[in-house]
Amino acid sequence: MDIIKKAAAVVHDESECEKVRSDYFQATCYRRYALEKKDESICEKARSDYSRSICYYEVATATRDRAICEKIPESDNKDAKTKEDCLGNIR
Repeated sequence: MDIIKKAAAVVHDESECEKVRSDYFQATCYRRYALEKKDESICEKARSDYSRSICYYEVATATRDRAICEKIPESDNKDAKTKEDCLGNIR
């Protein structure tokens, strides 16, 4: 397993994510770390609105916290999660 995939797969320290150069794998690393810690503030470190939307969505649904849904940014990417998707998933 190369260093990028390893960093994205098992994250015990947020600084591991900072070392990842690929935007995709770095966003995956932050998302997994945010889920592990149940801490949406880590999602802010993702570089794109798309990556942040997925991170916030996953942390919000994992914690059942509707307030996190409100942090989901607008994105031009049709595959991005929306506030409405998130709020609809947490009832």
